[in-house]
Amino acid sequence: MNIKIEENLALINNKQVNRYTLTNINGLSVSILNLGGIINALRIPGTDGINDNMVLGFEDVELYDCKDYRDNYPYWGAICGRVANRIGDGTFSLDGVKYNLNRNNNGSHLHGGNEGFDRKFWNVKVILGDTFATLRLSYLSPDGEECYPGNLNVCVDYTLNDDDTFVINYTAETDKATPVNLSNHAYFNLSGNQKDISDMTIQVYASRFTPLNPLLVPTGEIAVLDGRPNDLRETTKFKDGFERLAEGYDYNYILDDESFVKKAATIRHEGTNREINVYTTQPRSEERRVGKECRSR
Repeated sequence: MNIKIEENLALINNKQVNRYTLTNINGLSVSILNLGGIINALRIPGTDGINDNMVLGFEDVELYDCKDYRDNYPYWGAICGRVANRIGDGTFSLDGVKYNLNRNNNGSHLHGGNEGFDRKFWNVKVILGDTFATLRLSYLSPDGEECYPGNLNVCVDYTLNDDDTFVINYTAETDKATPVNLSNHAYFNLSGNQKDISDMTIQVYASRFTPLNPLLVPTGEIAVLDGRPNDLRETTKFKDGFERLAEGYDYNYILDDESFVKKAATIRHEGTNREINVYTTQPRSEERRVGKECRSR
């Protein structure tokens, strides 16, 4: 296992952008920035002999701060929070108090607001083992940031193992009740050397989803996918999926498996024999208190 550190690749908001690349014994590698915890590259060896980047990202990291990107294509590979996805009207009530968050998307609060976790510079700690490498990112979101209540200590572990598993583990601790819904916003293209994702296939292990209003905010309803064009329980080519749902896919799926660790989705590209299986521990019903020391698991 190897970690390569490239320092001072750019200066954004008067802070130094560094890139950390974890590489395992099989040649699979992942590159992460201290800016936004961005997954800048994921290189998976394929049967075509090409080891190109599988995720959307800029080799020139200065482009993450250009106006065109920030106005039109934000969040590539970044940590989204405090709350990923949309909060309608930017408001919520908690313990009898109504909070008005910053609204940055058609009157809604999206992915943490005007400057979410994707724009923050994270503290970095490198942990290197015999068969794994972990990049531990931490950030303190102060009380009132983007109008959220409470100080929130966040820790995100990116771990690459020699068995080709890549794990993202999120932990957080707050001193006041506050909503937290952390995620990563990577876009995958397993073909690597192609321009589009038409021949990739996807399968999502869910029979229900949350319908959306015209502003893409969940209505609160839970609906069954039977007969709907966004049903992905059967392996579906991306080009076929887009033909039957012209407006694209922007849905929250409710997984059928209720196990602690559950398989959420599979994406595959036959031409290169690359496949990613996505597993998650969320959502889960039991509460879990996280200690002050962030932990990988």
